[in-house]
Amino acid sequence: MDEFGIGSEEAQTELDIIIAEVQQSLAGNIVFNDNKSYHLSLPFENEEEDGTWSISSDGNTLNLYFENEEDNLHIISLESYLLVLQLPTNKEEADLDEDGINETVLDIYIELNLSKDGGPILP
Repeated sequence: MDEFGIGSEEAQTELDIIIAEVQQSLAGNIVFNDNKSYHLSLPFENEEEDGTWSISSDGNTLNLYFENEEDNLHIISLESYLLVLQLPTNKEEADLDEDGINETVLDIYIELNLSKDGGPILP
């Protein structure tokens, strides 16, 4: 048991639940078009967006532009049929012992593995 009153097995179960929720919320499709536009569909979030994209001059960042927002995603790997991206690290507070107080800060690191069958992932 740790200072929050939970054992390592319970902590692992909680972590597995969080990972499954994140994976489900990010499940979807993105299509990158030749004209530098994209279409994103996230069924779980009931979200769709159309925007434009570019790759930084150094080839390390995929920039997505939607309405007045810009997302800059670090390119870990870019191959013909696979694009691996890192989302910006996010910090969230959590109430692990469920006492109503967020006593723990979680560093959330997400890698997206985008793949495509039958053609290059980026035009």
